[in-house]
Amino acid sequence: NLNNIIGMNLSISEQAKNRMWSIKNWKKLIHLILNNFDYKILITMPNTIEEKKKLNYITKDLSKNLRKRIFSSQKFSLGDLPYIVSKTKLFISSDTGPLHIAAAEKVFVISLFGPSDPLVYGPYTYRKILLYKHLSCSPCISNFNEKESLCKNNLCMKKITPEEVFNIIKMRR
Repeated sequence: NLNNIIGMNLSISEQAKNRMWSIKNWKKLIHLILNNFDYKILITMPNTIEEKKKLNYITKDLSKNLRKRIFSSQKFSLGDLPYIVSKTKLFISSDTGPLHIAAAEKVFVISLFGPSDPLVYGPYTYRKILLYKHLSCSPCISNFNEKESLCKNNLCMKKITPEEVFNIIKMRR
């Protein structure tokens, strides 16, 4: 059932690491989804040791049956990504390439924004919900400052909770 897959991109480019949502938040969200719905989860990720460690951290506490419902894009090429993402019911990501690929494929997206301005860098689609906390220090990165920020505590991303994202998923069912 193709409407039974939620896509997620946990990674972020090296250029602006403060756009990353914590792996603990991703883990909690994935566990909430798997324990409350029948969805399968596609995690888009580069084929690196660091990304494999993230996937192991997320899945290590899950039963074998729940682990079977998670699969990753590590075996596919970047060229395959648009097709794979197009098969998801919705796609969750912070501000990075796969988010924009999902939007271009007309997949409903939940966008996690903090240090960059969602009105400027957000996905070009009406099929979206943008999560952005409008902190006084945010946005702090843009192409004009070469995506450099002095921020060492991305509170703007930390204020987005797994429960908040999960509640949006519940509404979209």
